[in-house]
Amino acid sequence: MKIIICDDQISDIQELKKLCERYLRENDIEAELETTTHPQDVLAEPLDADILILDIEMGAINGIDIKNQLARRGAGPLIIFATSHMDNVLRAFNVNVIGFVSKPPQYDDLAGFLDTGVNLIFANKSFTYPDGSSGCLDEIVWIEADTGYADAHLRDGRVKNIGKQKVGALAAKLEPLGFICISRGQIVNCKHISSFYDDRILLKNVPEKSGGKPSDKVLLISRRRRKECLEKYTAYCMRTQKYI
Repeated sequence: MKIIICDDQISDIQELKKLCERYLRENDIEAELETTTHPQDVLAEPLDADILILDIEMGAINGIDIKNQLARRGAGPLIIFATSHMDNVLRAFNVNVIGFVSKPPQYDDLAGFLDTGVNLIFANKSFTYPDGSSGCLDEIVWIEADTGYADAHLRDGRVKNIGKQKVGALAAKLEPLGFICISRGQIVNCKHISSFYDDRILLKNVPEKSGGKPSDKVLLISRRRRKECLEKYTAYCMRTQKYI
């Protein structure tokens, strides 16, 4: 993953960089972090950033102009705007814009938008299953332990073996990406949760098998994990603007 910070004020870049470094360190995320005071650098092709933290007010060419030019190219980085004038926010909206932080930036504000960006990036990252087929985290509804191995249940009803995995270790890797461990043998993708109850969750329109008829699926939350799961799911909902 790569993050670029573009701001024409060195002091603002230094502060944003410090907050990003703290976020990456606290969340154990490996990423390249680059900075530039020249907006033209961001428009150079190809721009290989996953997340772009962009100042709105930058003289001759501002952050909104850059956003519009990147949008005309099609797919581009996720954008977090930094601004001293929040009245510019409405003009800055775009499909790739995931948030706005006011200057001077506060860590919790920036960290929340970085959470959203990281979840979106990794949910769409492709990987290879042990059988050689490709997939992405976004298609996984839940993961279940199976005699020392883990099976991923996909939204189209397929079940893919993901190799020999300890559920605890796998959950630790996936929880920052929007998954929660509801029992010793099950990890659920929060994106696919339709309803969350005290002792169970509801997954809607999940086929029992590949090509099967979609139906509702209920998974039970172990007693000792109920409070923790509710807290983690609530935090996920707040980060992604999803409501219980």
